Amino acid sequence: MAYPEQFREVSRYRSYSVKSVEMGMPEYWKEVKSDTLSWRTVLSLDPSIARVPDLVEIASIRNLVALEISSPPQTWNNGESSGVTLSNRIIRSWNEMQQSSGAFAHLRVLVLSRQCDLSVQIFQYLRDFPSLEIVLAADCGDLTKASKVDFQVDGWLVDPDTKRDGTLYDQYLSVIKSEAKNPTGLDAAPVLNFEINPSKTKRDTPMRKEQVCFYRDGSKTYKHEQESDRKRPRGYPQMKIQRPDKYRKIGWEGLLGDLS
Repeated sequence: MAYPEQFREVSRYRSYSVKSVEMGMPEYWKEVKSDTLSWRTVLSLDPSIARVPDLVEIASIRNLVALEISSPPQTWNNGESSGVTLSNRIIRSWNEMQQSSGAFAHLRVLVLSRQCDLSVQIFQYLRDFPSLEIVLAADCGDLTKASKVDFQVDGWLVDPDTKRDGTLYDQYLSVIKSEAKNPTGLDAAPVLNFEINPSKTKRDTPMRKEQVCFYRDGSKTYKHEQESDRKRPRGYPQMKIQRPDKYRKIGWEGLLGDLS
């Protein structure tokens, strides 16, 4: 059962985490997407429990505003993954669907963690995503290495010293705050923060070693953060992003009950 249209009137924010996968990924995509753009979806996914077609099908989530693809450390051995990960081919497929059907029209933030099959070629495809402002890469092989030799990659500014941290939702909030004068048309809709992570790993795990942030050239987010860093005195504590007053994490049945 998909979320009813009255979601907007019930709550401005809901969070749900799937720790035991009981359906195929396409069934979860049906639950989180809204073709009428009645809410925004923030999606975090461990790709090792998905199939390649499942990852391609993420493009069908029209109301997707932030996406995190994070493989658990235990799926990697000597630089090779034992599960499905993102590839250049998948992101090229996303680009083709963006060009043909307007997929990812509202995607603002893309977070990639331990996606070592990707190369900097993906930025040729991602620059066609009209609303995408930042790509945050952690332990992603060629992507994190690129920051050591280039200051710009295919129209993206490279920040190897990024101080970005926090959850995917935190990253998204910081972007829409900086880009308030450039709304996507979804920025006032309610938010569904949905995580499929049966391995129970977190992106901000201390096992992370290398992180780099790529900003779209001309990004107001990049300009805002550079100005904030210059104004902030050394040792100044980082302010935490405030969550909505109605934030709460509830079960799947409870969520559907609230919306019925």
